[in-house]
Amino acid sequence: MYHLSALRFESDHSHHVIARALARSFMQHARNGGSATRITVGSGDFGSAALGSGGICERFVELNDEVIFEIVGNTPAVARRVTDDLVLIRNYGYRIVRAAKNRFGSVSEIGIFEMQQSGLREVLNPSEILISQHSEDTSGIAIAATIEGLRPFLIETQALVSPSVYGHPQRSSTGFDLRRLEMLLAVLEKRCGLKLNTKDVFLNITGGIYSDDPAADLSVIAAIVSSALDMPIDSKTCFAGEIGLSGEIRPVNRIEQRINEARKLGYKKIFISSYNPKDVYADKIEIIRLEKIEKMIPALFSGR
Repeated sequence: MYHLSALRFESDHSHHVIARALARSFMQHARNGGSATRITVGSGDFGSAALGSGGICERFVELNDEVIFEIVGNTPAVARRVTDDLVLIRNYGYRIVRAAKNRFGSVSEIGIFEMQQSGLREVLNPSEILISQHSEDTSGIAIAATIEGLRPFLIETQALVSPSVYGHPQRSSTGFDLRRLEMLLAVLEKRCGLKLNTKDVFLNITGGIYSDDPAADLSVIAAIVSSALDMPIDSKTCFAGEIGLSGEIRPVNRIEQRINEARKLGYKKIFISSYNPKDVYADKIEIIRLEKIEKMIPALFSGR
């Protein structure tokens, strides 16, 4: 059996501990099923003619025994062509391991690990460690119910809106796409009348996580509004919805998993789109459906 595996590190610093751990698991699997030959190609070798895509394949087909072929580096182009599996290891404070290519199964699942003194430890419930613990409600904080791979988990979005002391207001984002943030700010100004053109806006996703889930849009909007008005959001409220250019709150996929994850962690309310299926039900959590972001502000701060 030939099984080609590749590891890609998205930072310049190779995570040798992870590489060794995965290599050991590969070798153990090979030993259980028979003999194996291991070839390791470093990222610096990709540029050489001998170890280009043609050279790698040529060396590989010469082997007649069971082979574990491991490519460790930060250049995925060759790895995608000559391997059966391509595993991406992202370092956002936590190590997120995700398959970008898997010839024998799904690429939707992910693994989340953290480095401790004793080595890598799997994070069984990432929601609990990605959300900060506050002694009192603070403005500018909102919780998003997101999906990464097949796993639902909650992340904390923090926003700071303050008067600009320079001629051009600053826009800064950590863990969230800056262009998407600018789009959401434009929608807020146009649809809600919130004057942000003279304000500095800073956005942060806590825990070092980068979120590209569109469902985080609604929590980003909520955090910005909370900071701009200096009114805290109830700490037991979370959000899951995508924002369109007309200000509509669009439905997101797998909404039941998001709601159930929020319920398990003790949240009492979740804001979602009115266009999500009407048969969505979850016990012990209130589901608030909205069509437009204009309706979110009075619903969020009613009675204050």
